[in-house]
Amino acid sequence: TDVRAAVEEMNATGLGVVCLVDEADRLAGILTDGDVRRWVLRSERPLAAAARDAMTADPSTMVPGALAVQALAVMESKKITSLPVVDDDRRLLGVVQIHDLWRTELF
Repeated sequence: TDVRAAVEEMNATGLGVVCLVDEADRLAGILTDGDVRRWVLRSERPLAAAARDAMTADPSTMVPGALAVQALAVMESKKITSLPVVDDDRRLLGVVQIHDLWRTELF
């Protein structure tokens, strides 16, 4: 996948983040709005490049059943707003965003 397709997916979902998976649907990395901004500044042809070149490899994740407070603690400590949810084999199950946590009104 190239960066342009990843950005189009970000726009379509409105999440500002897209997860990249390998052939077995295991999380390979995450591409955020911030990753794209940094990539544009250091690449001559940023949209034509492979998304894997611009992504954050090995991002922080959470597992199903983790508590919302645990997710928030990771987000705050890493200064991030999205956490991919993966199973024990790192297969992508979803994404939790800080806005999801705010809507719970637990914080």
